[in-house]
Amino acid sequence: PESAGPFYVTAYGDHPVTRTLQQLPRPTVFAIARPVRPTAGSSATTLFSTSEQSFAETDIASLLETREPSRGEEDLPGPVSLGVAVRIEPDGAAPAGQDASDDENARGGRVVVVGDSDFLRTDALQAMEVANLELASAITGWLTAREALIAIPPRRQESQPIQLTQDDAMNLGFRVILLMPLAMVFLGLAVWWNRRA
Repeated sequence: PESAGPFYVTAYGDHPVTRTLQQLPRPTVFAIARPVRPTAGSSATTLFSTSEQSFAETDIASLLETREPSRGEEDLPGPVSLGVAVRIEPDGAAPAGQDASDDENARGGRVVVVGDSDFLRTDALQAMEVANLELASAITGWLTAREALIAIPPRRQESQPIQLTQDDAMNLGFRVILLMPLAMVFLGLAVWWNRRA
C-alpha cells in the first residue's frame, strides 16, 4: 500500500523521539509514503501516523496512472502508521527491570524505520512552518543515544535574502569602488596638511 501526499502529520506516538514534537505547534510534512507498522507482539512503537480520515492505497498502478487516490475496500484505513522505532536486545528482549526505549548502556541496537525519505529533503528541513528538522534531529539523537539532540530542538533562523536591482548594484559599486577610496585619500591629505601646518 502507498499513501499519496504531500500531507501534514500531527499525530505522534509515545516515544522519546516524538516527545518534543508533541509540544511544537508545527506539523511534520511527508510526500508519498509507505505504511510502516509494528508487527503483532513486537516491542516496536509507532512514532507518527496519519489521521483517521486517511487511507493507504493498495492499487499502486492506478495511483501512478491517475495520480488521484480513490478509496476501495482493500485499502488500509487510517490512521496509517508511517514510522516505527524499536530497541533491539541481543536475546530479543529487554533485560529485567530495564526500559527498552530509555536504557543507554545495554547491549543491542536501535532502529527507526520511516516510510518516506522525502521528509529529509533540504527544502523540507529548511521550511520554518514544519518540524521536519526537529524530527530528523530527534531520530538522530535517539539512534545515537544523545538525549540532548532529542530534548532541545535546534535553533532556527529565518533567512532573509537581499534582493538588489541592477541600479542598486551599480549604486553600491559606485560607493564601494569610488567614493570610499576617495574619502580615504581626502582624509589622508587632511592629516598630512594638519601635520605640515
